[in-house]
Amino acid sequence: MNIGKQIKALRMQKGITQEALAGELHVTCQAVSKWETGATTPDIQLLPEIAVFFGSTIDELFRLSEDTKLDRIDNMLGFKRSLSTDEFERNKDYLLSVISGNPDNSRACGLLAQLYLKMAGIFRENAVEYAKSALKAEPSNKCYHASLRESMGGLAGDYYMNRKYKLIKFYTELVENYPVDARCRFFLMDQLLDDNRLDEAEALLYKIKEMAPKQANVPFYEGDIAYRRGEYDKALVLWDKGVADYDGEECNGYFYRASRMEMLCRYDDALADYEKSFQLEKKPRYVDVPIACAQIYELLGKYDKAIEMRRLQIDVLKQEWDIISGEGIDLPLREIERLEQKKIR
Repeated sequence: MNIGKQIKALRMQKGITQEALAGELHVTCQAVSKWETGATTPDIQLLPEIAVFFGSTIDELFRLSEDTKLDRIDNMLGFKRSLSTDEFERNKDYLLSVISGNPDNSRACGLLAQLYLKMAGIFRENAVEYAKSALKAEPSNKCYHASLRESMGGLAGDYYMNRKYKLIKFYTELVENYPVDARCRFFLMDQLLDDNRLDEAEALLYKIKEMAPKQANVPFYEGDIAYRRGEYDKALVLWDKGVADYDGEECNGYFYRASRMEMLCRYDDALADYEKSFQLEKKPRYVDVPIACAQIYELLGKYDKAIEMRRLQIDVLKQEWDIISGEGIDLPLREIERLEQKKIR
């Protein structure tokens, strides 16, 4: 971690004297000498210039460990709204270098996936705006509608285009390879339900119950299957049972039922369950509830309440997670600004 030793190593590798380096950086020879002996460190404003001169990066000057570099990428993805092409390429190349040395490095693979998704999200935002502009000028153009639908994750009019064959195939194989991993099974369950493959979903749920009879999510999924089969009263009973018998953190039971009530457009019931979940959740709390409530209140035209929920989202991040800046804070602030504009119209 001694930047002076790294500067000396790079200088000697480049075959230049301390005097030559000092001249390039417009500092004294004594300053370079003190860096290399560890007596002082370069001014932070000089670091980019030093890195450029040696054809390296600031990270390389500090010889950061792999874990530290991965932490920095992780933080960057969560903190920043957008990335420059240079930032994307630099971090992509580093992650690929880590993966080439260790293809089983799950963290590097996961971060690379998130990095690509971050850039995809940036491109999608641009696609949304231009697709909207195109439709305002030519509202009957089918291609423009398709562009907007794809960029905003909407559903296609033709059902076959919404099917999740490939995703279900992957999760089916994953479950076969990791038969005791409950999370893989529940992710597969979600895709099967969304595809209305209810017999397969029921068979999968039966296996989950065999493995873990007291699995807390089971009554909710039983209710989901009943609902999709048109057995609405049975679904409501099962969802209520899921809350009453929830074997785990009680807040989750209310949260799961809230999402079902929201799906039924029973917004008052959904809000009551979300708020109960939030009251019961241990600190530090997640911000799913404020976000969900903000969306419902906006749908109902209650913009003041939606703004209140967005402010609650910010307060939780600041007070309970010590997040005071970055995209986590900026996004709800943009939402508040947008909602304030909707109030005026």
